[in-house]
Amino acid sequence: MVSLRNAARNFLVQENLGTAKFEVAPLLLPLSAIGATVVHPLLAVVYAFVVIPLLDVWTGDDDSAAPTGKLTPQMKKKFRSLIKLYPLVHFTMLLTVLNMVTSATGSRAYSGLDILGLTLSLGVGSSMSFTVAHELLHSTDEFERNLSAILLLPNFYMHWGRAHLQHHAHVGTPKDPTTSRRGEMVYAFWMRSIAGNYLNAFRAEWKRPNGGNVFTWIVAPLALLLTTYVVYGRLGAAVLVGQAAISVLMLETVNYIEHYGLVRENKGAVLPAHSWNASTTFGNAVTYNLQRHSDHHASAQKPYYALESIKDAPQLPAGYPAMMLLSMVPPIWFRVMDPRIDDVHAKAM
Repeated sequence: MVSLRNAARNFLVQENLGTAKFEVAPLLLPLSAIGATVVHPLLAVVYAFVVIPLLDVWTGDDDSAAPTGKLTPQMKKKFRSLIKLYPLVHFTMLLTVLNMVTSATGSRAYSGLDILGLTLSLGVGSSMSFTVAHELLHSTDEFERNLSAILLLPNFYMHWGRAHLQHHAHVGTPKDPTTSRRGEMVYAFWMRSIAGNYLNAFRAEWKRPNGGNVFTWIVAPLALLLTTYVVYGRLGAAVLVGQAAISVLMLETVNYIEHYGLVRENKGAVLPAHSWNASTTFGNAVTYNLQRHSDHHASAQKPYYALESIKDAPQLPAGYPAMMLLSMVPPIWFRVMDPRIDDVHAKAM
């Protein structure tokens, strides 16, 4: 068992030069959403919130440095290709589940509870699209930024790219609706963040020549919904809307835990102390190193495979999926996290 654990860690650790872990680990979530159509409707939910936390514990933490100095141009290109190919996985997942749900008849038809479970699993699987869209959004390549917008379309959240760039400018300040406040329940944060990001993104975009992308943000999701209704009927349209809602709440819950209670002055520099991080080995492979969040805010255009675990940056007691579950119970969340906020502020003084 120990040798198996060591083999898994060697496969997943950041200092590993290979791309294999990013070829496998991030795909397991959308694959579990597809598998939910034949195994169990809640398969992706169980995988995300039971299996991943257990694998995080089993594989331990990884603070090893990224091997960027040893990467050849060909390897960097391969790392980048993995991200650019992910939209194919995402849309395959969506189409497969929609087709399975709406085409099943007779004894093979899904019950109402099954469809609810499949919608939850599809929404959880779709949450990975935000992780990839986030990576593509920060690219200097226009094609990759356009891919980011395409990934956001089925979530009816195309404005999020603009909102996220504003988040980087205002993180930790009252101007940022995506920074959760100490003592704020995640449920209240959902409403404040979603509404604030909509307003801020549309206001900023409307000021651009010809209204920027506002027209696209409104028309493209409506066109997708109409197309889904025509092809898959009311049930397909309902599942699409439901999975989008779940994926958005998944995104906003991650936003909640990433900066909870960490504040900075409006004109102060963004420091590692303004983001919560997690060094879980498996979790970082699954999320393209999103949990190395302080380094991302220090250098937003740094590619996912080069992100570092910054020493002394605020650390969560567990990986993102486990902390997302914890945030669902506010009294326990506050009891666990508020003392850690005090520790961060004490170190900064």
